[in-house]
Amino acid sequence: MNRSIVVLYTEAGDAAMSVAFDLAAALFGNGHDVTVAGFSRYLASHVLTERTLILCTDETQPATPEEVLDFVDFAGSLDPGSLSRLQYAALSLGEGEAGRGIDSILNAAGARRLARHVSADVTDFALIGAWEETICATVGLGLRRAA
Repeated sequence: MNRSIVVLYTEAGDAAMSVAFDLAAALFGNGHDVTVAGFSRYLASHVLTERTLILCTDETQPATPEEVLDFVDFAGSLDPGSLSRLQYAALSLGEGEAGRGIDSILNAAGARRLARHVSADVTDFALIGAWEETICATVGLGLRRAA
């Protein structure tokens, strides 16, 4: 079983980065190899070789975060079935559409959702926490939080 997980986040604002690192710490603490990176530092073509991809977008500004555009363009150009070996989950913080769009694009390319796409206000800690719990449970573990 490939226990390697990539967690991507948008770098505009701190909310998505905070969620990404919290989730990565929980996954790492349970034995997974985890890579955390901002979208601007991620080579979009690597999505073809990933097995598990977690995406956190901060969409508190109305415009689509520019840093996700290369990823969206590349993933959107893939044929159906191209990502059949990928499982993923997406969380959007705010009211934008980028996270929902990425979710649709990955699904259309054959990737399998670990959980439904969630849009949450950056202060909705209960919903964000529930999403994190779902992701951790889906990859076969419980989320352990530091006391």
